[in-house]
Amino acid sequence: MTFTVSGCLGLANENGSVFTIYPNPTTGLVNVNGLVAGDKIQVYTADGKLLFAAEATNSTITVDLNNFASGT
Repeated sequence: MTFTVSGCLGLANENGSVFTIYPNPTTGLVNVNGLVAGDKIQVYTADGKLLFAAEATNSTITVDLNNFASGT
């Protein structure tokens, strides 16, 4: 899955860079690659509850979704 973001609801990457999110489907660990230091990653439930937040210090963040209930 590859996203090019230039301002849309739900995904914000102000520098317009291309980033990838993989694997899809996942067994629990999701990698977000193509970030720059200072980019923020936030994962929300369908009803808007914040599950995870991190700020990139390099080009990749790994999000561990193993601790969240399936379908959250």
